[in-house]
Parts: sequence; structure tokens; C-alpha cells
Amino acid sequence: AMSGGSQGRNNVIGSLSSGLLSLFTLQLFSRFLTFGLNIVIARSVDKSSYGIGAVKLQLLYDTVLSLSREGFRDACQRTSPSAWKDSKERAQILSVAWLAIPLSLLVGAAVLFASNVLDASQRSEHESYHLIASMFVLAAAFEMLSEPLYILAQNLFLIKLRARTEMLALTVKVVLTAAMVMADPARPLRAFAAGQISYALSIFGCLFAFFAMSREGVGLSETVGVVSGSLFFSSFSQLDLQLAGLAATMCMKSLQKYLMEKGETLILLGLFESQTWAMYGIVQNLGSLAVRLVFLPLEEMAQLAFSKLLSSKDFDEALEVFSVLSQLVVFIGLLVASFGQGYSFASGVPSSGRLQLTAQQAGPHPLRSQMEQYGHARHPGVVQPLRHVACAQWRY
Repeated sequence: AMSGGSQGRNNVIGSLSSGLLSLFTLQLFSRFLTFGLNIVIARSVDKSSYGIGAVKLQLLYDTVLSLSREGFRDACQRTSPSAWKDSKERAQILSVAWLAIPLSLLVGAAVLFASNVLDASQRSEHESYHLIASMFVLAAAFEMLSEPLYILAQNLFLIKLRARTEMLALTVKVVLTAAMVMADPARPLRAFAAGQISYALSIFGCLFAFFAMSREGVGLSETVGVVSGSLFFSSFSQLDLQLAGLAATMCMKSLQKYLMEKGETLILLGLFESQTWAMYGIVQNLGSLAVRLVFLPLEEMAQLAFSKLLSSKDFDEALEVFSVLSQLVVFIGLLVASFGQGYSFASGVPSSGRLQLTAQQAGPHPLRSQMEQYGHARHPGVVQPLRHVACAQWRY
């Protein structure tokens, strides 16, 4: 038994290391692609359209995803690694994970209704805002179709699959969006929406194809059952109510997390004009480069590792992982805070054009304060997953 427990710990730690490398590569790849896309768009569209597409419509998309899937991801990570190897136990967990799909439809409908009511007078010079908003919500619904498969891949430690899938989907999105913007600069919002839909469909297509046809997958019948919901209805009488209750609790927690993360965006949309949204979008994207490139993979892998180690009662191993990650995060945070500000202005130079970002326009350079803020505030990103997982594990 001790040999099996040691092997399980080694599997988690090994997956953590390889997963960090894969996610770091994904973030590096995605940041370069996104940075290039921002340059193309910034030189081609007006400030108002860029602000609506990059901030307001993206907020609709993020709202549907955050409120629909975060709770189920967190809850399903609390399960034991051995449960995912057994087909019956896996079916029970995936039946709960499938509930994220109908929840996303309800959240999407509510978000779209609220957007139409609150923005009844919102118009773009050349495009229908409400049609574009509907396309963004539709893209979120398409991406949620792949959520049970994403949860399956994450808990089977198929981190490389996720990284490659997102790289391919992001490439399709960037190429399509850039091509549509350059072909018709007067309709940039339609390009944003088309790119987002292509991203969601690419994610779903890649994950479905892998699990249906790959030797490492679960087979065509189970894959179809997971996505269509037939697996849920066939095992409804054996639904894991404890896990479903934990998922509901985590969904409430995700609402709190959403308000904390997106609160400044909501205030921005309520108090400022769309031209200011464009400036905010550029500063946020450039200022969070270090966070997304380094800290985000660390936090994701920390939460996955803590979930699996604590569910297996490997408390000493979890504390050791926490110690190592804490030291690493503190070191990188101090490095970013010390040197990031000195080079922050250079990152705004390539975006010169119709959305030029200069110190004269913005006063004290906002990227500097953004770098300092992120550099000093990332240690809770490792502390919070351990505390959050430990409390949820105790409840489950």
C-alpha cells in the first residue's frame, strides 16, 4: 500500500513538473500571438470599436464561462486520482461535470438579457452591438460543450493535450480575426466575434477527436455520452449528490471570485467612455504579461497538485510542494517588481497607431503601476489554492 501511495505521489509531482513546462510554453506562445494580434488591430480600428470588442464583449464571454465552469472544475479536482481510472466512478464524476453545460445556457441567457436591457442604446457606427453580443455568448456556449472533456483531461493529467489544443485554437482565432480585420476594418466587432467562435469550436473539436479516436482516450461511445448528456441521464439514480453539492458551493464561490476579479472592469464600463476602455484593454494586456506567462501556470498546477495530494492524504508532500512554490513565486514577484517598471514603456511602443499609448496621453505610465501591483501581489496565488483546497476537501 505504501508503495502504491508513493507511486501516486510521484505521479502527481511528475505531472506537476511536466504540466508547468507545457503551460509555460502555452502562455509564451499565446502571449506572442495575442501581442501580434493587438498590434494589427490597434493599427487598423478606432478606439471605440477596440474598447467595445476587447473589454465589453470580452467581459460577456468571461462572465458566462466564469460563472458556469469554475465551480465544477474545482469540485471535480477534489476527487481521488484513482477514481478517474475506474469507468464507473469516472462516469459518476463526469455526470456531475456535464451539469455545467445546461448551467452555462441559463447563465448565457441571463447575461444576454441583462446586456440587452442595460445597453439598449449601445450602438457601433457600422455594426449591430446586440448581434455581436449574441455571437460572443454563443461562442461561450460552444466552448462549454467541451467542459466535461476538459475536466477529464485535467484529472487524467493530460496537460500537454490541453496546451496543444489551446495553441491550435488560439492560432485559428488569431489568424481569422486578423484576416477579417484587415479585409474589412469597418467591421472589427464581427471579426472579434468570428474569432471567438472559431476558438471555441476548435477547442471542442480537438478534445472530442482525441478522446473518441486516440488510444489514450475513452472511446467514441463514452465521449458522445459525456458531451450529449446521455451518460448523465443513464446514471441519474446514482448521481453523486455530495459532489454535486460541493460543485454548487464552488459555483457560489466563483461568483465572489468573479466580482473581485472583474469589479474594476464593471466600474470602468459604468463610468467611462469606450475610448477609455481601449486604453484600459491595452494596459491590462501588456501589464499582465508576466502574470499570465509565469504565475498563472504556477497557480493552476498548484491547485491541481494540492487537490490530488490532499485527497490522497499526502499532507507532508503537499506542504513540501507549497514551500517550494511559495519561494519561487516570491522570487519571481520581486524580480518583476524590481525590473518590470523600467522596461514597461517599451512594451507600449509597438502598439502605436490609431491606439497609440504614450506617456503624454496617460500621465504617469500606467504600465509601471501595473507591473508593481502584479509583482507584489502574487504570493496569495499559491496560498489561496492550498487554503481553498484544504477547506473544500474537509467539506467533501
